[in-house]
Amino acid sequence: MAIDFEQTIRENAGILHKLCRIYSNNESEYEEIFQEMMIQIWRSLPNFRGDSQLSTWLYRICINTALNFRTRTNKFKRYVPLEEKISVHFEFENEKDVQLKRLYQAIRELKPIDRAIVSLYLDEKSYEETAQILGISKTNVATRLMRLKQKLIERLS
Repeated sequence: MAIDFEQTIRENAGILHKLCRIYSNNESEYEEIFQEMMIQIWRSLPNFRGDSQLSTWLYRICINTALNFRTRTNKFKRYVPLEEKISVHFEFENEKDVQLKRLYQAIRELKPIDRAIVSLYLDEKSYEETAQILGISKTNVATRLMRLKQKLIERLS
């Protein structure tokens, strides 16, 4: 099954950008994670068998890439300047954008696996698909998501 890399990236760019925003603490990390995701997709695309939807498969690759990036970079960081931990600088112009910025900041404060669950929920993935992507049970997804919604509501209040 031959799949066009460029078309796949164009059609799923939102997935990549959203996950990069959620897993990065600054613009340079955003760019590094994005680049790592592109490389992993390029390497893995010939192995896509079609057992699941392409977007499900891409989510799994991108989330694993982001988690591996966080693990790898955290091993080497002993000191992170305060300004790098404050926020990621994205362009936000109106009230809706400001609320979106607050939401992304609150999501970035969650544990890495919880970030993935929230991201998949925001993309309207089913509990079953989320469980498949993350390799956890459907019940675990439902339980965690209920707790995460409450946690985000508290942080955003």
